[in-house]
Amino acid sequence: MENYFVFQLETKILSLKGKDIFDFLNRITTNEIKQNNFQITKTFFLNDKGKILEFSHCINLNTKLLLTYNNEKIINHIEKYIVFDDIKIELQNTFVYLVCGIDALSVLKKKIKINFEKNFFHNKNIIIFPETDFKTPTYIVISNNKIDFPILPFSEFDELRIDNNFPNFQNEISQNINPLELGFKKYISFTKGCYLGQEIIARIDTYKKLQKKFVKFCIESFNEKKFDTTIFTNNNTEVGNITSLYHSNSKNKFIGLGFLDTKIDEKIFVKNLTGKLCEVKFLEIVR
Repeated sequence: MENYFVFQLETKILSLKGKDIFDFLNRITTNEIKQNNFQITKTFFLNDKGKILEFSHCINLNTKLLLTYNNEKIINHIEKYIVFDDIKIELQNTFVYLVCGIDALSVLKKKIKINFEKNFFHNKNIIIFPETDFKTPTYIVISNNKIDFPILPFSEFDELRIDNNFPNFQNEISQNINPLELGFKKYISFTKGCYLGQEIIARIDTYKKLQKKFVKFCIESFNEKKFDTTIFTNNNTEVGNITSLYHSNSKNKFIGLGFLDTKIDEKIFVKNLTGKLCEVKFLEIVR
């Protein structure tokens, strides 16, 4: 039996055309967008306080760039900063799938009959590339047409992405967080020059002013079913928050992601529905 899972994502695709698209995106996103055909670049859109508006895959298709997005407000954000730039924006009507598992690639080759040798495939109807921030082999499929995949309920996607330490829009990717707190420094260029939010990010990095760290943890479940999202020390000081959580039946534990103050080095807790403190066991700093 083939080992793979397929989820249909709520991610949308934006097309950008025009001679100024590279200069423009380099002014308003964190990573350096190079004019290399058929290259995927992950980058952040920030506000002027250095907080995250969107985390996008920028896909260079030679004649245009495609941007993945989940935040509907990002279109207005982009349009706000287009002044005299030669850029045309168009919303694409597509289906976006996440295919993961040790047999994901072989399934894609059979299902779509592709020659996938250079970690990127595209034709006029479909684009496929690896999602490199998952520990499990994972591919993103962007298609103009619906594909007959066996789709799993999206609720199960949370388990997969938490196990893979992957942030989600609104849970971890939000205007309360900057990319350094998320552990995604590799998607920030410190050499390309100015971009929106750059001064804040550079100051945090230079002076080691990071306030939060992105962490994975577990909570022994016993008879608990739900917890408050705030993380406390034993003396009731707030030191972090839970952003994503699921219950592992096999381990009889809650496994979750969240943010914790960088200076905390003591036992931490959350409260159950009756106010009782339950210990949160730190597993790892993500990235």
